[in-house]
Amino acid sequence: WEPARPSEAEAEAEAAAADNSAPTECPLCAYIKGGGCKEEFLPFQACIQKAAETDEEPNCMGLFDAVAKCMVATEANKAYYAGFISDFPHLFGKEGERVAKAVAQAKAGSGEAPQPPAT
Repeated sequence: WEPARPSEAEAEAEAAAADNSAPTECPLCAYIKGGGCKEEFLPFQACIQKAAETDEEPNCMGLFDAVAKCMVATEANKAYYAGFISDFPHLFGKEGERVAKAVAQAKAGSGEAPQPPAT
C-alpha cells in the first residue's frame, strides 16, 4: 500500500500557505518605497527595525529628515506622497503646509483625495 500523493492543487496550496507564513512588509513602508524616496527611506527603516529588535529607544528622526526633504524635493514626489505629507504636515515645514492645503482643497472640490500615480 502507498499513501496517496497530493494533487498538484494541494501541493500549490501548501506552497502558498508556506509563503503566507513569511513576514510581510508594512503597507506604509511599501508605499514609501514605491515612490522616489526609497533610497532615503532605507536607512530610516533599518534604524527602526534595529531599535525594535533590541528594545532600545529609537533615535531615528535625524534619518527621517532626508526622507522628508526627498518627499517635497520634486513635483512628482509631492504628488506621490501628498496623502502622507498632508497627514503629517508638521514634519515638512512650510512645504508640508502647502501640500496639506492643496490636498484639503482637492478633497473639498472633488469629494476625494488625489491618488498617487500608479507605479
